[in-house]
Amino acid sequence: MNPPYAAQDAARCQICETAVVHMHCHSCEVNLCMACIGNHVTLNPRTEHQVLGLDLHKSSLTFTKCCTHPNQCCQFYCKECDIPVCSKCISSEKHSRHLFLQMCQVFESRKSTIEKDTKALEDVVCPKYENIAQDIENELKNLESEFKRITTMVFEHGKEWHRRIDLLVSRLKTEINAIRENQIYALRKQLSHVKNKIIAINDAIDENNGALSSKEVIRTLDCKIKFTNFNQLPPALYIQSPIFSTRSITDEEVSQLFGSLKTLPITVQKESETLNDPTKLSPTQFLEEPELVSSFYTSFQKLCNVEYKNAENIWTSGKDGTIKKFNLQGSCLKTIITSCGTWPADIAWNHTGELLYSDSVARSLKIVKRGPVKNWIKFKFWKPGNICVCFSGDLLVTLCNDEETQVKVVRYSGPTEKQTIQFDEEGKPLYSGNSKIKYISENRNLDVCVADSHAGVIVVVNQAGRFRFRYTGHPNSSKAKPFKPYGITTDSWSQILTSDSDNHCIHILDQTGQFLHYIKNCHLQNPHGLCVDDRFNLIVAEYYSGMIKIIKYIHK
Repeated sequence: MNPPYAAQDAARCQICETAVVHMHCHSCEVNLCMACIGNHVTLNPRTEHQVLGLDLHKSSLTFTKCCTHPNQCCQFYCKECDIPVCSKCISSEKHSRHLFLQMCQVFESRKSTIEKDTKALEDVVCPKYENIAQDIENELKNLESEFKRITTMVFEHGKEWHRRIDLLVSRLKTEINAIRENQIYALRKQLSHVKNKIIAINDAIDENNGALSSKEVIRTLDCKIKFTNFNQLPPALYIQSPIFSTRSITDEEVSQLFGSLKTLPITVQKESETLNDPTKLSPTQFLEEPELVSSFYTSFQKLCNVEYKNAENIWTSGKDGTIKKFNLQGSCLKTIITSCGTWPADIAWNHTGELLYSDSVARSLKIVKRGPVKNWIKFKFWKPGNICVCFSGDLLVTLCNDEETQVKVVRYSGPTEKQTIQFDEEGKPLYSGNSKIKYISENRNLDVCVADSHAGVIVVVNQAGRFRFRYTGHPNSSKAKPFKPYGITTDSWSQILTSDSDNHCIHILDQTGQFLHYIKNCHLQNPHGLCVDDRFNLIVAEYYSGMIKIIKYIHK
């Protein structure tokens, strides 16, 4: 046998090391030629040899050696002891009355389990992780773009400050020069007047000296006394240079005036998605019967939206074109007249404490500050619908075209467009046309959740805009009417709550889209807008009744 070509040579007998292998001792795991079979068996008489043809061996199972009986193979499995055993172990006292399985059956069962596990890894787990990796890569790209945008904003803001300071310094220099010229002119005028007086005084002195030195009587008699002409001294000018007042300002005050960075911590979800076993709240954590904490009447004929800020700031809007502020006792504290004509499409509070509302008729988002309502974002070819302020401070807006055949979600950072969400990975629309009403909310895991009432579906995408899941109602529901979600909100457990208006109930989903629970009873009638207060209660706006209901639905 030529060693360089050994890998290409036929397998050789492990006894004589020359003849080609034809058989295999399954008990001893030894390759044999025909001539060496007898010698092999004779040399190991205590072993029950299982000599098989080579082809048959390759298709047969290899059993492990028994720890108690080394010459035996474990062809059985003790179910009580959960270990492989041989035929001698079965008859031993140690395994008396135990249940035994054929090892080949256990092998096939385990093999089937491994095949299922492999398929799950290939079909479910690996694609999920690949999607997560793709999301992270997209987030890295977005992060680079966002930091570049923020750096540009700071630089441009600094240039604007320099420009304004340069203008201010130039104006002050002009004012200083004008004051200087006025004061110099006044002093020079005074100096000229005094010098003219000095000339006149010297002339008077010369005239008096001439009269004194003259022998002419008439000249002395005609010389008049001049002291009274000069005894009134000119008024003194009190000139002061302007005072430039400066105010000592600290670096912190400069930062507050100029603008500062708000660094948001990198957070890790407390509850992440578990494949094939979605993380759910235990049913015992939901109240078996939801509790109506309080309710009050808003006087809206059709109440659409509710937004909670604190116990004294519950804002509502409806059909009569106004926005009203209530406290928990139901007292109306303020009414804002909008420019919408009929009703604002939606309301929301931004992170700087200002109220926003969308005006579809005027194609704009309005901002309510002290004084008159002002336009904040103006749209040319799209009409704004529902809005949501994100945890990052960004604003999510649903927009539809004039024909109401296309709907998209746009993310804004301030008035700057940052992201558009409209199509899935196959280029198909995520949201139906024919209706601009698409309530929107952001979940704690930063998913964007949209209630598409026209299509009867909740559509959820991740932060990067990649499709995650759709929810079309509970499959085992016995509700009389089709699922039509309107209001949508999320709570501290990343649960999605949506109002099923026609069926007078609220659906609760987990962050993977699995149905968890209904909120019904509490005499709910056509629930519409939703939000959650700081006590983990759900606030519901009833469309036709104009009632606000505050409902406790979960154990704290």
